[in-house]
Parts: sequence; C-alpha cells; structure tokens
Amino acid sequence: MRDHIAPALFGLGVTRSDITIVRRRAAAGEGLLEGIPVRDWHALAPRYDLVLNCVCQHNLVETQTRALRSFPGAMHFCDTPIFFKFIQLPATLGLARNSNLYSLEDWPFMPNLQPIFRLCRKAADDYHMRFEHVGIPAHFFSVARTVAAIGRRRRIRFVIRRRNITTDMALGGRASCVLIKPEEDMCAKISCWGNGQLIEDFFELRSATEAVFHPEVVSRVLDGVRLRYFLGAHCLREVLIPAEVAAGFHGRTDRRAAHDLDKIAGLMDVLGSALAGQPAAYAYSDSVRDAVAARLEARARFACAFPAPYRGDHRPPMSYLQHASE
Repeated sequence: MRDHIAPALFGLGVTRSDITIVRRRAAAGEGLLEGIPVRDWHALAPRYDLVLNCVCQHNLVETQTRALRSFPGAMHFCDTPIFFKFIQLPATLGLARNSNLYSLEDWPFMPNLQPIFRLCRKAADDYHMRFEHVGIPAHFFSVARTVAAIGRRRRIRFVIRRRNITTDMALGGRASCVLIKPEEDMCAKISCWGNGQLIEDFFELRSATEAVFHPEVVSRVLDGVRLRYFLGAHCLREVLIPAEVAAGFHGRTDRRAAHDLDKIAGLMDVLGSALAGQPAAYAYSDSVRDAVAARLEARARFACAFPAPYRGDHRPPMSYLQHASE
C-alpha cells in the first residue's frame, strides 16, 4: 500500500480524504499513509466506488470474499498471488465469476515493458525473453501470458523448471520466456531478442544531467516530478509523479527504486482506468491461472502444460491495456 498503491492514487489526483484504510487494529498510518483515515470493518461507509485488497497472502481469499459481499456495487481489485494454499482454490474460482473483480497485477502495464511487447508482436513465434529478477513467479507468468495473447497464435504453453531457471515456452513455435532468480537486486535485468532486434532493461534510474542513452536499452530519467522512459534517445512515455513521492527517489541509483517507479506508473494506468469507469486491468481469472502455474512449477520441478488464452476473434484480452498490444 505505502510503496506502490498510495503513490499511484496520489498521482491520479486522489486525496488522502478520499481514501480509507481498513485495518483490524485502527492504528494511524505513517509516512505517505499519514493523514489517511483508518477504520475497521464495522466503521466503514455503506458505499465505496473502488475497493483494493492488498492484505498479506494468507488472508487474500477471506478478505476478498468479505469485500465483495459488503460492497457488491464497487469495483474490486485483488493483489497477487491471489491465494495462499491450494485448499483455497475452489473459493478462488468461485470469486472469479464476479464480473466486477480484477487483479492488481501490474507487470503487464509497466512502461518499461511496452517496447518489449511491441517487439514480441513483430517477432510472432520467434522471440526470446529473459528475466533476471527477484519478483515472485506469478509476475513473470503474467508477462508470459500477455505476450502469448499478443502473439495470438499460441494455444498451449509448457513450463519447465531446472534448478533456479524457469522456462515458459509455446507449443508449435520457438518463442520462450525465461526467469532466472539473481542473487541480489543489483543483478536484475530484462532482455528480449526477436525479429533481429535486441532490447534490454537494466533497471537504471538517472537524473536529467546523468542520462546516458543506448539504442537497444530502456532507460528512465527522473527530472523533478517528471519520470520519462526512453528506448535509446526516443522518449516512450512521460509520467508525472507527485512531488512527495518523487522526493523519495531522487539520488537513488539502486534497481529496486527503478522497479518501484515502474510499478507506480503501471498502477496509475490500471487504477486510472478504473476510476474513469472503464477498467483496463489484468483479469482476476488469469492471475488465478498464473498462481496455479507458479505453485505447480515450485513443487513439481517438471514440465506442466496449460493453455494460453484463446480468443475466437484473434485479439488480445480486453482486460489488457490497449497500448500493451499495439
């Protein structure tokens, strides 16, 4: 909440008085959360437009069930990994039937991944994406699912794990996504090769005076409250970050800071679309599938197969942002 969701809401112009934090113990928020009203379940207003479930993973299913029952007219978002134990899967599948429930998965919407998605679209069934990242596997599978939907030709995907290397590959093509867990954050990077082109992201965050551009590298420049994304010297996107949020990133060069800004920018797109009444978000049911794949991959250590999303009209899922598939 403090690191990503609150900054994203502030970036959308939502004020502290517009937000309510629900806690069993109504302790006042600290840092960016200071000044936001904190209440328990029994002291909530009768109606809310947007309900975000970002409790610890042990309580996600229970809390989501209660939230949907308490506020049936609201738009709901649930954080990943969606459920904690397989015994909760039947209840999770039941929740997936709610048309007003979405996933808070933000990786498919992060600005640094958009040029990679476009490259995968051009490369069709012959792209190779490599993640060296400390994020949970469910995030990785959300990206693999997104590029599978963009490619539009894949029907079955296989997942194989050998030691610390997870490979998501498509049947009938040479496309693959690989996840390698580095020993520390400073080793994190993303690379993609396809259609004779290489794109890499080393999660570098620089000031306007320190910016260095390379034609094959995604970079970020934080200039005051302006966060700009570049591929080479071409500006891909500009995001305005609230001053109080941006202040916490000035002078930081660690890759965790860059990733946090990516998540904030992605959540601004997701939550902004929801507040506008036209949610463009990752599907809750797809996050359930990603969570199942992540748990099977972690336990079985052998290949498992599951379908990529099938679209009869050969279009990417409507739950994805349009710019992710263009």
